This record gives sequence, structure tokens and C-alpha cells, in this order.
Amino acid sequence: MATRSLESLVAAKSLQLTAEVWASGGVRTGLDAAKLLAMGASMVGLAQPLLAAALEGEEKLVQQIEQLNYELMVAMFCTGTESVLELRKGDVWKMK
Repeated sequence: MATRSLESLVAAKSLQLTAEVWASGGVRTGLDAAKLLAMGASMVGLAQPLLAAALEGEEKLVQQIEQLNYELMVAMFCTGTESVLELRKGDVWKMK
């Protein structure tokens, strides 16, 4: 995961804004997405891996989406969360 995405998310969350905070840039895997969601991101952008797969064709794109979904589901299983909403509650990852 790109360090700037993480740093930006931490900085934005520290401001305690009422607006949603989206994380994007350098996110490559479902685990990256799970980490950012657990740290408080409302949404996560994954453009690069999806666009790269799309350039190889529809089948590769479907495989990439399935892989990202699998990685996210594994992260949720490992954290004991049953949904992305539960993952986003922030109980999994405590920021100081």
C-alpha cells in the first residue's frame, strides 16, 4: 500500500471531519483495501489493478475482481468481521 494514502488517511481522520474520507492511490490488493477501511476510510479506490486487468481483456478483469474480493473476504474473516460496514466501524484498528 502506498505510504501517502496511509499518511493522508491518518491526517484526514485526525481532523475529525464530518465528511466522508476516501482512500485512493497505491491501493493494489483486497488486503490494502481492508486495512484502509478498518482505519476509517469510507471508500477505497483501486484503479490501477483493475485498469491493468481490463487492458488484458474481460476475463482477466473478472479474475482480478474475484481476487480482490477474495482477499477482502480473507481479511474480514481474520478480523472476525462479517461485513464491510462492520470492518469500517474502527473496532478492528485503533488509531492513537
